[in-house]
Amino acid sequence: MLKRRSKRRYLAILHGTDLDDISRDEFSILNSITNRNSELFGHITTELSSVRLIRSHQKNMIIISCWLQYVDNILTTIALIDPPLVTIFISGTLKRLRRHLQKIVDTAYL
Repeated sequence: MLKRRSKRRYLAILHGTDLDDISRDEFSILNSITNRNSELFGHITTELSSVRLIRSHQKNMIIISCWLQYVDNILTTIALIDPPLVTIFISGTLKRLRRHLQKIVDTAYL
């Protein structure tokens, strides 16, 4: 059996909350995603998906990462969460994700 490293996917998620403490807001959104995922798919699947928070430089946007085989579960969770969240882009590398988000921000300000 070949030793292969598991692949991760990075998701840019847009949220509509405007709180003063951004870091607390990001962690509360991550907690709501993991709690809802646990309700839908079970606690073991949620732990195996390994959802992690990655800082974003844009306002009202967070970046999370998860294992490739659990991306469908995470996307379903994001679609069924309250308050609603929007997945903007999914990428295999963080560099590509940030480059794509920068293009979106640049075209929005033109």
